[in-house]
Amino acid sequence: MNCPSCGKEIDDNQKFCTNCGAKLTPIQETREEAKQNTSQPNNEIKDSNVVKSKKIIILSTVGLLLIITAMVSGLFMYSNTAIPPMSTIEIENLTARQALDKIVEKEQLLQKCTDNFFCKNKQQLFENLYQDLKAYTGSELNFDSKLMFAFDEEPKDITFSYKNNKEADPMTGETRSINGISEPKTNLITLVEDCEGGYTTYINHNHLVKKYSKFLNKEWQEYLNIRQIENNDRSDVAYYCDGYCPMSDNTLKWYALEYEFINKFPNFTYSPYLKERMNTYMENALNPNFMMQDEKGVVPKEVRQAFVKFLEKVNENDKYYKAVELWYDTMSKTDFILNDKFFKEMYEKTKDGIFEQEYNNYIERQKMLEETQQQTEEDKYSSPLFSRDEMKQGYEFAQIVKQIVNNKDINAFADLISYPIDITTLNNEQKINIQNEEQFIQLGADRIFTNEFIKEVCKDEDLFVSYRGFMMGNGPNLFYTYMDGSLKIYALSISK
Repeated sequence: MNCPSCGKEIDDNQKFCTNCGAKLTPIQETREEAKQNTSQPNNEIKDSNVVKSKKIIILSTVGLLLIITAMVSGLFMYSNTAIPPMSTIEIENLTARQALDKIVEKEQLLQKCTDNFFCKNKQQLFENLYQDLKAYTGSELNFDSKLMFAFDEEPKDITFSYKNNKEADPMTGETRSINGISEPKTNLITLVEDCEGGYTTYINHNHLVKKYSKFLNKEWQEYLNIRQIENNDRSDVAYYCDGYCPMSDNTLKWYALEYEFINKFPNFTYSPYLKERMNTYMENALNPNFMMQDEKGVVPKEVRQAFVKFLEKVNENDKYYKAVELWYDTMSKTDFILNDKFFKEMYEKTKDGIFEQEYNNYIERQKMLEETQQQTEEDKYSSPLFSRDEMKQGYEFAQIVKQIVNNKDINAFADLISYPIDITTLNNEQKINIQNEEQFIQLGADRIFTNEFIKEVCKDEDLFVSYRGFMMGNGPNLFYTYMDGSLKIYALSISK
């Protein structure tokens, strides 16, 4: 190479010029430096691209997080927006259609909340919804009348769907069809046809328990459960019409359930409401007019059991405990028959006029029953074929025959027959001619007194009276009439 200062040729690796003494840079170092200088711009470009990529990723991530946060915040804010309960004035001014639409709106909001993990006020949303439901179905507003008119009148503001249901009539035990009516847009309110042909509303607690109970606190869960039990016991029938209230077995059961609940949760929102209901239950439970009984006044087993369970569950300090205990003890003395002895003792112990009235009513009913029976007896003895005395003797003779046949007394039965007699066997339609009492006895009790013969001759029915006399039984039977001034059996049909 040449020296950059003086231009003299020198070695490539020489550090100083031998001619002028200038400091030299070896050619190898110069090449490496040049190489480094040549590659530096490419590295800077690569580093710049990496930085830009990182910035894009960071910005994208931040943006995505912001979007997610906005979405979650929006859901959270919407789900936690509680529509407050409506005032009484607002509800009274609503049409039936508007009311049901608002109920649907609140349930939709509640459903969105239940599906959203971030929604924290499910309980409050539910309570607000329930408060409106109580107002819509409560008797204090008579809002069910609006719904009833909306269904009955033209043009119909609301379209209902029918659901068929069958249940046993509590009074007769017969199965009948019930048309329950429900608004198709919501399962929260159910309308049922009452016994006057109108419609009554109530809260569908079955739906509430199934749909929302799982996220409610303990007291609300138990409250909905006891109301669900009552709804199920009512079997979708509106009882409160024409004085037809729930029977004592149900009202005692409901009282005990709500008594336990109130003692467990005394500060629950609807405790005062439950206490009012409990008073109504007991007014029905301890009212003779609503005490379930058969035509003879016998209180059925399920009602007796309800009294026992009440006394087991309810504390004796409860204001109704002594009254229920008195009822049960007094019924026990009369073998659970509500008769004159029961009403008389209840009046003496309580001085409650209702028992005095029921006692007088019972005596009057018994008197009327006796007169009716006497009249029936008189009518029974009226016949164009026989005198009244002959008819009476004919019925007395029938009782003698029944007793002898039940005892399978062949000798006594033979003594009632007029001989000779033809006995018809029904299985082969043959006739056996019996000349005297001895021949009849030889036939044997087993042949005469078959199960079919006993059943027919001894059944509790009025005698069939015709020109042939008196007939007992249909199929296996016997005929008797007056012969020589006395009643005698003159024809007999047996099974074999």
